[in-house]
Amino acid sequence: MILLDPPWQLATPIGDAECHLFDPGGADAISRFLCTINATSEFWWFTQREVRRNTNITEGRTTMTPFSPEVMERFRPMREAADRL
Repeated sequence: MILLDPPWQLATPIGDAECHLFDPGGADAISRFLCTINATSEFWWFTQREVRRNTNITEGRTTMTPFSPEVMERFRPMREAADRL
């Protein structure tokens, strides 16, 4: 596990988040990210396929690859709950 200080700003299927821990997983495991969702303050683990670096015009990151439909569908109930807050 790697403690990220300062936390990384990431986009997740639930919404924007801060990533605090990174678990590189190793040779036979998937990398995971422990994030706090900005809208709800909930902690969630996400795999590498489920996170993106936020856009940042100053750093030249003006676009972000969209999440796959399967990922978006899997997180739909959590997104809807976060939108109600």
